[in-house]
Amino acid sequence: MKQPGRRTFMIASVFLFLVGCLHVYGQSIKATDPGLLAIEATQRAFHVPLGLGMAPSLMAIENSLSHTMSIFLLWLGGLGVLIGLSDASAQVLRRFTIMNIVGCGALVMLFAHYRIPPPLVSLALVEMMFVLSLLRQAMRFKK
Repeated sequence: MKQPGRRTFMIASVFLFLVGCLHVYGQSIKATDPGLLAIEATQRAFHVPLGLGMAPSLMAIENSLSHTMSIFLLWLGGLGVLIGLSDASAQVLRRFTIMNIVGCGALVMLFAHYRIPPPLVSLALVEMMFVLSLLRQAMRFKK
């Protein structure tokens, strides 16, 4: 853990994992608003034939995509922690940091476009941590 930026990379990866945990929690909250309950009932009732004899409801499709996001965030955060704990070279750490900046940045732009504050704010904070990690790594090369 002596390389500049490695600790910040680890912190950002742990934050990313925590965002995944918060996403799982958010998915477990049941709707109580009558309007939202009516929309969910409509989503459960409408089925889309997608082939292979399968016709999932719109609600099943939405839930699968939401759970995919949770798994993705947990997976990426866990992978980052493993990379941070390993004896990966500075070059490998830098490449993972850049990929995380690109991926988190794309998600931040997506949630900014759709105006969804919880993932926008949490992923923007993670993005800043990865950028800070990259800056700290770059300081190593200037010396």
